[in-house]
Amino acid sequence: MADVFLSYSHKDTDLVRDLVRYLEREGFSVWWDHTIPPGKTWDDVIARGIREAKACIIVWSPDSIISDWVKEEATLAKEAGKYLPIQVGTDQPPMGFRRIQAANLSQWHGNAQDPQWRLLVTEIGHLVRGTDNAVVPPLPPPPKPAAQSVPWLHAHRQQAMLLSLGAIALVAVMTAVWWRPGASVTREPAAPVIAQSPTPRATMDSAVVGTLTLDTVVADFNTHYVNQVNADGSYVLTGTQEEDGTNGADANGNFRNVGTNTGRVHTGTVQIIDATHFRANTSVYQLVKPVLPSGQANPSLLGTWTTSGTAAGQAWNWTFVSTTPGQYHFEGHFADHGQSNFANGIWSATSRVTGVTGGGTYAIVDATHVLVNGVVWTRQ
Repeated sequence: MADVFLSYSHKDTDLVRDLVRYLEREGFSVWWDHTIPPGKTWDDVIARGIREAKACIIVWSPDSIISDWVKEEATLAKEAGKYLPIQVGTDQPPMGFRRIQAANLSQWHGNAQDPQWRLLVTEIGHLVRGTDNAVVPPLPPPPKPAAQSVPWLHAHRQQAMLLSLGAIALVAVMTAVWWRPGASVTREPAAPVIAQSPTPRATMDSAVVGTLTLDTVVADFNTHYVNQVNADGSYVLTGTQEEDGTNGADANGNFRNVGTNTGRVHTGTVQIIDATHFRANTSVYQLVKPVLPSGQANPSLLGTWTTSGTAAGQAWNWTFVSTTPGQYHFEGHFADHGQSNFANGIWSATSRVTGVTGGGTYAIVDATHVLVNGVVWTRQ
């Protein structure tokens, strides 16, 4: 049986054919011809192929997201712990498949030396070969020029546990997926997970020293992390969120906020508790700077409101500001600092804020990219 099973809409056959060619150049066998012979059933052929493959790539496209067959195959792959979703030309997978973040492959042009492509290949290798290290596989021989270049997006390994470089960074970022072999259940947002930290085998790796950045999504908001790693191993890790948008709610307290600078849509329920507190979903905000005179009704929730809480296992402070009905400004801030060590592909860190210690593996992808527990950080 093939290493990789490809699930896709047959309307995307030309696009998938190019993907198969590049995967085969990386040394993977791929089954992608889903023709069911006469006398055979879907379970005889397709379901068996998924069960026997070691990795299942689901290609989400505008055509496949409305395909019941692709959804059925994706469900079986998730249940088997071998689901690797990618997006091509669509904003997001269909409902029921959005908790696991898909790699977006719309801008990759078939360059085998692209660091993002190398990371996707590494992840497939983890499932196919059962390896669990962060070493990027060697580059294949340069391919012959293709007759047609199909654009693909920067593939990056997003995980249900995006582990930051600080000790708090040992926790799961809510909206991503941990692609690992052997799991058999859908990954849910996780509580803080502390990895057993191997002892570093050498002094600090200078290739990691500097400013590392990561852009991801936490609690449904675009999030920018900055980790300043010093030569002595000390680090300062910060996270920021910022969004401007329009908001509104109906008579039943159902709200819909749209980020005008991010394009993100947030929905849920809102309840006015009293003159200085309101609840949005499960978070209670407190008024710290009013706009209206004391005692005046405030159905539009004007003013500056703050709350704090935990997202992805990290302690965040959030501020919601509205001075004009129907418009808002939102900010989130997180900070941590401590001591870390990177050496011989192994890293460990201890937070001086929380006292939590953890670690994992890392690899130097190139001069500007570092792979930490499967997450790509950019070195400034």
